[in-house]
Amino acid sequence: MDFKSKRIGEFGEKQMMGINLAIKGAAKKYKFITGWELEKDWNKYPSFLVINLIVDLDKVGEYYDIKMKDYWLKEWKSDNFVESHYLLSLAEDRTLDSLGEKDKLEKTINQLYKLIPDNLSVFYEFDSGLMKKEYKCTIQVTQFQNKPTQKIYYSI
Repeated sequence: MDFKSKRIGEFGEKQMMGINLAIKGAAKKYKFITGWELEKDWNKYPSFLVINLIVDLDKVGEYYDIKMKDYWLKEWKSDNFVESHYLLSLAEDRTLDSLGEKDKLEKTINQLYKLIPDNLSVFYEFDSGLMKKEYKCTIQVTQFQNKPTQKIYYSI
């Protein structure tokens, strides 16, 4: 059986606003989120909206009540572009579950995104060969970074 997925419907400013609303909502809990941008290969997977979060590393330490490594704090504040797939791997104390915390953050974003009205959302179609069904895309955070890398990004 051949399974197919494809993105359907609009993907414009309204849909970007829908993603932005979900990220802004998550930023109320995760105060270290300062912005976001689409990952450069965001369109590679029809069922996912792949994004990067722009974060304040000092606030990450405050939120989790941990000390971030001085090296990373210095780099994060420099003019250099710095990224990490797992924020908590930059901490002195690595006893927190970095992957688990990233999953919790993504879950929060996606719970909020499910509440966004359909006209502000992005959808994909799944075709199993037996049936076709439309679903709202899932937001996936690829990495955390100190600043945007693209001209189009959203500040919180």
